[in-house]
Formats: sequence, C-alpha cells, structure tokens
Amino acid sequence: MSFSVEKGVRQVFLDDAGVQESSGLRRVVHQPLKHPENPVFRGEREHDHRVMVSDVLRVPGTDLLRMYYSAIPAPGKEPWDVDGRAVDSAIFFACAESRDGVHWERPNLGQISFQGSRDNNLIDTCDAETDYFCRGGRVIIDPRETDPAKRYKCFLWAHRDPDVIHMLVSPDGLRWSPFEGNPLETASAFDTDMKPIWDEASGRYLSYGRFDLGRLTALSTSPDLVHWSEPKIVIKLGDPAQPYQYDDPIQIYHTEVYPFHGMYLGFLNTFYHEWKVNCGTLDIQLVSSRDGVEWHLADPAQPFIPRHPGAQHIRSPGAMIEQGDEVYFYYSASPYGHAGAPGLAMEESYSSWRIDLVTLKKDRFVSLAGGEAEGLVDRHRRDHRAEKEAHLVTKPFVLPGRELHVNTDSSRGHLHASILDETGNPVPGFEKSDVISDDYLDAKVRWPDKELSELTGRKVQLRFSLMCAHLFVYWVD
Repeated sequence: MSFSVEKGVRQVFLDDAGVQESSGLRRVVHQPLKHPENPVFRGEREHDHRVMVSDVLRVPGTDLLRMYYSAIPAPGKEPWDVDGRAVDSAIFFACAESRDGVHWERPNLGQISFQGSRDNNLIDTCDAETDYFCRGGRVIIDPRETDPAKRYKCFLWAHRDPDVIHMLVSPDGLRWSPFEGNPLETASAFDTDMKPIWDEASGRYLSYGRFDLGRLTALSTSPDLVHWSEPKIVIKLGDPAQPYQYDDPIQIYHTEVYPFHGMYLGFLNTFYHEWKVNCGTLDIQLVSSRDGVEWHLADPAQPFIPRHPGAQHIRSPGAMIEQGDEVYFYYSASPYGHAGAPGLAMEESYSSWRIDLVTLKKDRFVSLAGGEAEGLVDRHRRDHRAEKEAHLVTKPFVLPGRELHVNTDSSRGHLHASILDETGNPVPGFEKSDVISDDYLDAKVRWPDKELSELTGRKVQLRFSLMCAHLFVYWVD
C-alpha cells in the first residue's frame, strides 16, 4: 500500500501502514476516564423509565448538544394511552439538550400524547400504524444534502412483517416528516441500526450492521441513501474460516463507525457468552480501517471501555464528539448482563439502565510507547525506565508543509526527531531536533539551526526517538 502524508492530516498509529521499521515500541490502547458526575442521564419519567443512547450531535452554528435516545416506559403498567390509542408495548424516540455535555434537560416538544399529556420530550416518528413506535433510531446531519428541509435524517427500524428501514427528514432535528420513498431498499432490517457515513474515496454511503447475518458486522453501501447493496461480512471475531454459530463464545453485538483523520475508527461492542445462549456480558473494543472494508483490532487484550461490576452490559457509544481539547463518549450501561440475571425483576432491570460519559484527550486513542512497560504505565515507579531509546522510522513521503507537530506525553521521559532522506540517511542539520519533555496535545518539533521549510517538497522519512514516552499523532502543516 502506498503511503503519503497530506498537509494538516494527522497520522495515527492504529495500524502500521505508515511505519517502515521500529524498535522497542509497543502499541497501547488508552482507556478514557469516567466522568465524576456519572451517570449523566437516567430515566426519570414514566415514559422513559429505561433509556438507551442513540446519538449526540452538535446543533450547527451553536454550542448546543442534542442527545437522541430510546425511551422505554416502566414495565407492569400496560396498556399505555398513546395519542388516544391503547399500546401494549412501546419504544419511543426522545431527545435531551445540553450546553456542557454533562447536564441534560428534556425539552417539552408536545408532539405525542402519553397518558393524556403532551408535556414530554417524545419525538413523533410518524409510525403510528404499529404499537412498536421506534427502534434503532439513528440521526445524521447529511453533509451532501442541498435541501435545508432535509439536512437532518433519521433511520428507523420500522416494525412490520417483515421489518423494514424507514427514513425521516427534518430541517431542525426536532420536527420530522417521512421520506416519500419509504421503505428503503435494503437487504434486511433485522435487529440492526443504520447510521450511514459518507465515504469520499468510493463516492458512497457506508452502513455497518448485523443485517440478518448473526452477531458479526456486515457492510452495505449506497450512492443515495435509498438503494443499498447486499451486505458483505467485514468483521468476524474468532476463526474467520469457521461459520458463525449463535452460541459462539465471543461475538459482535454492534459496531459504531466514525471517520477519523482519513481513516475509520470503530467501536466494537463485544459480546461474551457466560452462561446460557444469549446471556452474557459486553465491553467495547477499538478497531480501525483504511478503506472501510479491511478492519484491524487494536488489541484484544486491551478493551477501550472495559466491563466492571457496575457495568456488565455496555452498549457501543452512541456518540463521539469533540468538546474543546477532549473527546466525549456516551454509552448505555447496566450492572446486569445481556438478558438480565437469574431471578432479576423486570422493574429492577429497567431502572438499572443509565447513560454514562467517559472522556479522552483529543486524538489519544492509541500510542506507540517507548521505554519499559512498567515505567510507562505506572507513574509512581519512575525507577523502571528503559536505558535505551525506542525508535520509529516512517515510510518515505513527500514533505507537504513547513512545520512538524506531535501529540505526545513525554512528561516522564523525552522525545526527539530526525529527518532522513528517502534512502534512510540523515539529512545534514536535521540529525536531532530539540528534545520534548512534557505533555503536549500540539508540540512543534524544532531543530537548533535549521527550519523544516527548507525540505518542503522533498521525499523524506521521519525518525522518532522515545524514552519513556508516548507518541500519539504527528502531522505536517
């Protein structure tokens, strides 16, 4: 695979595509930090006793965040009065709003009457012909839409016989209308979400889901959001040569995908069978892809969001959104495993669900770490530093700009860089940069007597040297 560096595009180490050689380095998956105010959202009202996050979007041109979530009424009180109809079972679509991403308020939308009142935040999904009001609702702001009345799009698993996918359109993300071409032409709508993302390279939308193929991930593509290709399996855990079995010990419950610096970043909701079929626990693993088809697991031994006693059932993040110098992740969690626990009352299961927030410094999903492992991981054991520097040499590329930047935590050691020509020989004057010994999201690499702009347009290689340091990202401006 050819390798190039475009001006301003961050080069990440989710895989080795840009690495020619390395020594003394290991890839580290960095787990985000739990927010001290967790849970940031819980079911508080009769109509949303159980809550499951779908998406969090920033309203264009504002600092307002809007969360979309599935709202399930409290059990044991059916039937419900919904717009004057008796409904035995309902999964509603609802929203909440926040300025800081931590404290959320439910807007009074007045769209659906629940138990005789319209004082609620329920969204009318235009699907009143069945009692199953909404499931799998996902919202995008379509970057290619030219009609302002349709810039928001919502994709619903519409409960029919057989199930289908419906699309709704909206000018503001609150007032929705059905797409005139419903249902969408998809291979299947069985037990899956649809959240399309635009792929510039192929000129198509990509959507990842289960698509009636079991607990593994399939890709379907579309030029127009309406006509979708037959799904193709792209991620399967375990032996790829063996067929999927419903009782496989490790499976994929859901895969959430986001564009990320010219790549794709995926959050793999991994399901572990731990007792009878369909009962188990879940965590979230990190995967990546250069083309949306070939995927790589960052490290199966290092989950991105691990299980713990208070969260045995973790659902994929419904959102990855930047807030200042951090990335916020929202996900649903319960202390009980999938399918609950023996003897667990439904009321207790429903009330246990909440939406949690974890945070990570910008671009710090994975690092290449140089130095002895204990010295890197344990901040209290500074005596365990490596005696030799670790090294990374990139593949040759044409230098597209005038400045080299790095995102690094070298606060317990140091990092410096060298410029090599395309044959691997040091470029005179660029043998060793000034040393960086601190924690920086954006540090400019400088040389004592030279300016990198002298090499702009030349084919070069970068050589990074690390001592007890993490290198997360580099880029050229």
